Amino acid sequence: MARRENEYKQSIMLNSIGETRNLHHKAHWEQKTIKTIENRMVRNRIADMKRREATNLDQRKQRLSQLLAAEESQYELEF
Repeated sequence: MARRENEYKQSIMLNSIGETRNLHHKAHWEQKTIKTIENRMVRNRIADMKRREATNLDQRKQRLSQLLAAEESQYELEF
């Protein structure tokens, strides 16, 4: 009888250890997934900022080009 009780207690403990190990693996996976998602969000934000900066730069170049053309035509009219 004592042997069966010991075997039963041992099987309960082994099951508990297995469950704890599974929870540890799940927690590790969740943390890794969260970090991956955060990294992607940061990369996407940076890429979006770069796209906006490139668009702004092109717009500024166009405005400066138009301003230069207007000034050149005004200069030619004066002289």
